[in-house]
Amino acid sequence: DYGYEWVRNELNNNYLRKDVVDQITINESSNPLIKLDVNLKNSFQANFEMGKDRNLSMSFSNSQLTEISRLKFVFGTGYRFKDVELNIRAGNNARKLKSDIDLKLNLTWNQNTTILRNIDQNINLMSSGSDVFNLNLSGEYSLSEKIMLRAFFEMTMNTPYVSNAFPNSTTQGGFSLRLTLQIFENIFVFF
Repeated sequence: DYGYEWVRNELNNNYLRKDVVDQITINESSNPLIKLDVNLKNSFQANFEMGKDRNLSMSFSNSQLTEISRLKFVFGTGYRFKDVELNIRAGNNARKLKSDIDLKLNLTWNQNTTILRNIDQNINLMSSGSDVFNLNLSGEYSLSEKIMLRAFFEMTMNTPYVSNAFPNSTTQGGFSLRLTLQIFENIFVFF
């Protein structure tokens, strides 16, 4: 039917498609592509993870394909010290705590790239990208059934591929206290 598939442009009297597709995007994600978690009887833990992401975006207005890709590797290890006793004293009161200490170390490497591909001129240009290295060390100790004490240290180093960005790094560490509240223990429904 005329008027449903086409739209008439009043300025130059041309017919235009009613639905115009300016861009097509394809997103691929294999995260994790490979994952391995090992817990041994001697309380040693190890993990490995590999992941890949890719986003392709084709723009028909400027004939440009934008490819954003990420490759990720994670290596981790940990150890659980069982039944560690701590004595806490506050004034005249003393309390003896007994719980496991769970130590974890994760090393993560990410490779991020953004490539602009101009199809008409056969030009490929890397617009951004970086290597990101992350070190994460943490330890957890349960003070009670509902209170968890955590100490952590995290360092992130970013090394860019392009010359208009600078290498940077961030470091943070500290303690956190997690409180778990259970509001509804038993719920009864009466009709």
